Amino acid sequence: MMRTSLYIFITVLSLSLAAPTRATAQATATARQEILANPNLSGGNPAVYPEPTGVTYTRPPRGYKPCYLSAYIRHGSRFHWDTHGYSRPHQTLQKAHDADKLTPLGQHVYGIVDSLTRAADRRIGELTQIGARQHRGIAQRMVRNFPEIFRADVRVSARSSTAVRCALSMLNECWTIEGLCPKAVIRCNASEHDMSYINYEEPRMKAYRKRPESRQAFDDAYHRLLQADRLMGALFNDTAYVAHHVKKDQLFMELYSLANHVQNHDVYHDARGRNPQLDLFPIFTDDELYDWAKFINYYNYLTHGYNTQTLDKAPLTRASLLRNIILTADTCLASGRRNVTLRFGHDMVLMPLACLMHLGNCAAHADSPEELITEWRNYNIFPMAGNIQLVFYRKKNAPTLVKVMLNEREQTLPLHSDTAPYYPWHEVRAYYMGLLEQADTE
Repeated sequence: MMRTSLYIFITVLSLSLAAPTRATAQATATARQEILANPNLSGGNPAVYPEPTGVTYTRPPRGYKPCYLSAYIRHGSRFHWDTHGYSRPHQTLQKAHDADKLTPLGQHVYGIVDSLTRAADRRIGELTQIGARQHRGIAQRMVRNFPEIFRADVRVSARSSTAVRCALSMLNECWTIEGLCPKAVIRCNASEHDMSYINYEEPRMKAYRKRPESRQAFDDAYHRLLQADRLMGALFNDTAYVAHHVKKDQLFMELYSLANHVQNHDVYHDARGRNPQLDLFPIFTDDELYDWAKFINYYNYLTHGYNTQTLDKAPLTRASLLRNIILTADTCLASGRRNVTLRFGHDMVLMPLACLMHLGNCAAHADSPEELITEWRNYNIFPMAGNIQLVFYRKKNAPTLVKVMLNEREQTLPLHSDTAPYYPWHEVRAYYMGLLEQADTE
């Protein structure tokens, strides 16, 4: 009897220990498969906005109607934001070309980089036509999904970062709303006056990113996951030339970044999905793509997510924005009118805001790039035109409810609600104000 009981105990224990391992392995395989099936996801923030096709929304509780919409929206698809993202790899490959140090593959890559660099001349960071269409589509779906808000007398307040790509994103949405709601009162502005919340980092919270623990985690992941030697050997025909004239890690990263950014241009897309004449992904192996995707994902997490290296302070860099969302909602709800508040800004604002608001699993913790990517993936949070929408619902003699969507998909919040994803606004407000106290008292 003793031996039987001991055998059962050992069997149960072994199964309980093996289950998480199998689950982790499956999650890792799923993440790898997802990224390799669509390498455009591997760079995170250059990913094209995933339109919410086939998404079904939860019906609000009986008697509740939407009355107010508040949003933060990243600009749409754009050219690379940094001129060096084109010029440096172009110069490196051009010099090697002139010195006859490129392999046939290197010559092919040089041709692609040359074409991209010429196309981007004096267009750094500019909105593309894909970006404009993304915002027109978002606005169309807002009006279609919430017709009770977008009625004749709706008042739309739109504010943008002073970056031109953000202002043009705002105008594309507002023009679309105006076309669908001709009597709407729409006011747009792109002013330094509003940058104190649209694109402002709390300095005290920002300082936590510079902690030695954060830098060490970054360096460890960088040196382990970036392996540039194979690619350099495929592009250049002289190892001595590479050693003396090529910053191999930098070139690897720049080519990887360009491979991810091309998706934001119409010329890249053909009937098969990717134009082979401009596709840089084939120069990377599957392991290189996945390893670097893990690193970029981890870098975004260390910079903007809840992590032990920054003592969970990184998301609080966007405290002023969340406070603006809360106080503006107070004003608009008290007015009794139908209102829409739209804010247009940047990826490095959207991501920490999503984490600060604890949307879905955005506030997840992880100890390594491998663990992180199984449940927290940057491209699900802040793709081009990524957005957070808060939709408020009213019912006579009942508490106001709010539903939060990330990229037009309903999110759970870390609060109990019998009507989730609809939550009592007074409880959500109290929860968020409690988080903001951390920034106020730091």
